[in-house]
Amino acid sequence: MSPIELPDVTGLDVFDAAVEYAASGVPVAPFDPSKGKGKSCWNLVGYRDVTTEGAQLLRWREQFGSFQALATSPGQFGCVVLDVDRPPAVPKQLRSLLDTAPYVNTRPESPKRGHYWFVLPKGLQLGNPTLGFGEVRCVGGGIVLPPYGDRRVVRPGVPLALPDELASAIDTHDVSAGAGRVDLGWFFDTYTEAKYPHKLRGLQALHCKVTSRQSPHDAMRTALNVGFGEAVIGYVDARSVYDTLLALWDSDRSRSEFDRLASSCAGYVLADSPEAIKRRSDRCTGTDSRDFIGGYKVGRQCAVSGSGAAESNAGRARDTKPTTSQ
Repeated sequence: MSPIELPDVTGLDVFDAAVEYAASGVPVAPFDPSKGKGKSCWNLVGYRDVTTEGAQLLRWREQFGSFQALATSPGQFGCVVLDVDRPPAVPKQLRSLLDTAPYVNTRPESPKRGHYWFVLPKGLQLGNPTLGFGEVRCVGGGIVLPPYGDRRVVRPGVPLALPDELASAIDTHDVSAGAGRVDLGWFFDTYTEAKYPHKLRGLQALHCKVTSRQSPHDAMRTALNVGFGEAVIGYVDARSVYDTLLALWDSDRSRSEFDRLASSCAGYVLADSPEAIKRRSDRCTGTDSRDFIGGYKVGRQCAVSGSGAAESNAGRARDTKPTTSQ
């Protein structure tokens, strides 16, 4: 694979920027900022569709009209991007490492806030964990590229391999913002009530539905947050939520990554109030997995016809213990 380079696209319109990214080896895809909530990177095509092919960019322009914004998925081409949201929280020993990376500033009022580009070392695969100072965007993740809003390429160039110190920091700080990890064994033993066990089917369909517009990691986070939230209020038991969603986990991703995510999601829902969770589950359209029961056949088809994750993971979900023990 030829080395990729983050180009300076200052002054280019969105389509010309897409051509420049592609020529520099950075696969891109268009998205529509007016659709969905916030920065929904994959509301026109999926993250696996990012491309450097000029002919495909032209086909998309014919299909979707003028490009409004661009996104990429770094893990698709061997890169990882650190999205630093809180520059003062970056450990001092890591700051000089970030200063060597190609860099896109996302907030002009905060000179160090933005996207830092690195190449994944051979054999290393990362998901999209939340750090104490920001987020990781790698396999299945998405980032918005300039030109968009106030984003600008401050330091173009060829990304270097992710330093060991940063790789270790990512593993150490893999927790959700505002919540810590929870011992899953304790969580399963505590939340055993199941007033509405049929909601597990709805949870499968919810996961299938959000997978169409979120990365696999973020889709699983959404489903775990909903499922564990409903476990806390006694609608389903926590262990069944875990087993149900583990069976849908992508088989080429590690069990330990799933357990870290599940542990973080358990911590997230425990930081919320049961009353608030119940209000959302009972009254708010789109947050109760029962709203997705009607899509259950679609959800089941999604699991069966996908990568084989459901079949391969169903066995390891039965009679197994989570790998997380804290």
